[in-house]
Amino acid sequence: MSEDAANEEQELRDLRSEVAAQHRDIVDRGDRENRQETLNARLREEATMREADLAVLRQRLATAEHELEDLRAIRDALTPPELPQRPGLQLAAAFLPAAAEQVSGDFYLVAEGPQDSTVLVVGDVVGHGLQAGRRAAFVRTTFAATAPFSDDPSRLLSWANTALIERAGTSSHFVTAACITYLPGPQLLRWAYAGHPPALSLASSSRHPGREPCSE
Repeated sequence: MSEDAANEEQELRDLRSEVAAQHRDIVDRGDRENRQETLNARLREEATMREADLAVLRQRLATAEHELEDLRAIRDALTPPELPQRPGLQLAAAFLPAAAEQVSGDFYLVAEGPQDSTVLVVGDVVGHGLQAGRRAAFVRTTFAATAPFSDDPSRLLSWANTALIERAGTSSHFVTAACITYLPGPQLLRWAYAGHPPALSLASSSRHPGREPCSE
């Protein structure tokens, strides 16, 4: 074999080797691209799932914040820090909830009754949270609506009981209440209780010795 033929043969072998190397490089790049595309697809899927989870969490947070605003509004309406001025009475109220952001079923009300009388109500709905707060708000509103028509505390309690049964039926979610009415002319004080603890007579921030609470 001549020297030129040998050179051509060597060049051909080198060319084939280079082509084979390029082919392997192309295959390797293709594999890397496939692996990278698979990885990207998985990352995109995970990102989509996380975005969906984040959207759910945001919705839950918005719902919780809205419920908290409702709870605060109901709590402020059920237990207002200031009471109206009424003839012949000096009134004050204080309420300390068990938890700062928790709404219970406690409520109180000072309302105007007939013949310049005053209706005072203290009540409690069993349970806590938004449902108990709404039930307490309904009962309190019922007393406020019926107070101008009677100064009889037993009758007012009966009307509130009827309204509550018509709205919610009979269930274990009961309400207790104490209702007191005061007529300033004859200085007549009357009271009635519906399952609620009786009122206490206090003087100088202490209970009268030997005096027990009474109920009608």
